[in-house]
Amino acid sequence: MSNNLKRKLLGAVLAVAVLAGTIPFYTFAQSGTAADTPSLLTTDTDTDPTPTPSSTPAPTSTPGKNTPSDTKPSKPDDDDDTPAPVATPAPTPVATPTPAPARRPAATPAPSATPAPVVNGQVVVNTEIGAVVSDNKASVVVSSAALAQSVEKAIADVATNNAAPVVEISMIDTEGAQAIDVTLPVDSLSTLSENADAKLVLTSDVAQVSFDAAALAAIAGQADDEVVLSVAPVEADGLNDAQKTAVGDRPVFDLSLQSGDALVSDFQSGKVTVTLPYTLADAEEAEGVVVLYVDDEGTTTPCTTSYDAQAKQVTFETTHFSKYVIGYEAPVVEDVSTQPAQDVSAPAEAETQTASFPVIPVVAVCVVVLALVIFFVVKRSAGRN
Repeated sequence: MSNNLKRKLLGAVLAVAVLAGTIPFYTFAQSGTAADTPSLLTTDTDTDPTPTPSSTPAPTSTPGKNTPSDTKPSKPDDDDDTPAPVATPAPTPVATPTPAPARRPAATPAPSATPAPVVNGQVVVNTEIGAVVSDNKASVVVSSAALAQSVEKAIADVATNNAAPVVEISMIDTEGAQAIDVTLPVDSLSTLSENADAKLVLTSDVAQVSFDAAALAAIAGQADDEVVLSVAPVEADGLNDAQKTAVGDRPVFDLSLQSGDALVSDFQSGKVTVTLPYTLADAEEAEGVVVLYVDDEGTTTPCTTSYDAQAKQVTFETTHFSKYVIGYEAPVVEDVSTQPAQDVSAPAEAETQTASFPVIPVVAVCVVVLALVIFFVVKRSAGRN
């Protein structure tokens, strides 16, 4: 083999070697770039601290300089020593009866005009009224003046705090009661309902009932001068056969709103939120507690329900009053043992393959190119000979 042929073969081999050597370098560059990319996301969060203004208002000490200058004129004359002491006590009693400071405490009753507290964007005006308990029932009559005053205060503070007015009537002294009766004037309910975000909340140990503005407007439109809210447990003899079959031994409560002889049961587009005490049984979980409406045919309709395990209370929403049962439906646990396990690593592998450089096909191409180069060089050399 001639020297010229050897040089050509050596050049071809070197060219293929250089091409093959660039492959791992390119792959390393690809992986290194991907690994270093997250470091680019870190940003410098250093911010210059806001300078704290110097809070040394020293000029406040200037008023004290005026007091010593006033003491100089009180120096008595040297000639008349006896009348001077008589004259000096006279101004001091006149100066002491400055009862102006005594009148200032009369203005301190201003705390009564302080705005109501704002809780979660709501102005809450609370009024406590003592209940009269008789035959396990706590009764409260809210006067028109008391409710009107609470409503006016809540609405007045709304403009100041830009919050929703909430009037809360708390029934106290209800120990031992199992049912409640609350008498409410209708005119104040209508005034409160004019604010779209208003609420009326009635609280007691037996139940908590919250009316939104739409429900208050519906009540005011169907009632006369006053309405009576009643919440009471229902015994088995208070249910018909269909209802007994539907509820079993679960606790049932009757909620009603009556104006004279008429029942106000439909709140139209309004909602009422009711909270009742309930303690979970041994085998029950909070997720399974549900409140259902029970009609006369024994048909049950579930309500939007939540349970507070710490407070041991169940809360539900409704658009009308009737009989409601606190039921329980065991939470459904999905059995995932029969489902095929998903290969979590598959997406990562696919991403790695798509991100990596196709090494094997390139190596094969290099081998083919090398073979073709050798073939043509050998053939050309043979032709010359």
